[in-house]
Amino acid sequence: MPEDEMDTEIDTERARAGIALHRMRFVLAFGLAGALIALLAAWALF
Repeated sequence: MPEDEMDTEIDTERARAGIALHRMRFVLAFGLAGALIALLAAWALF
């Protein structure tokens, strides 16, 4: 690899390969809560 390519700096969003949405934390929380409720309901009914 040429030396000039090794020192390339890229911005944070590009390094992450996407954008970080604040909403994703809520998607994870509601998904986990829904799965837990479904498991508890299945356990209680069967």
